[in-house]
Amino acid sequence: QGYSSAASDVYKRQVNDFISYTKTSTVGYKTVMVRCVLRNGFEIIETSTCVDAQLGEEICMKKIKDKIWYLLGFLLQTAWHGIK
Repeated sequence: QGYSSAASDVYKRQVNDFISYTKTSTVGYKTVMVRCVLRNGFEIIETSTCVDAQLGEEICMKKIKDKIWYLLGFLLQTAWHGIK
């Protein structure tokens, strides 16, 4: 079962809104590191190594957003069912 486009947009917006700020750094010549601080102060750091720094940053942000989805799903599951 799929989600409607409107629902998907809401969820994407929620993931994006959970990000307080990001800082991108280059490590060495080809490695990009993105440090993402969430609104609750939790930090996620991802790295990517490729020739193009902009592409590396995009890859890192996709990984970060995937982790935020995972963490928000964990919180939602806990809110629904508690800890047993």
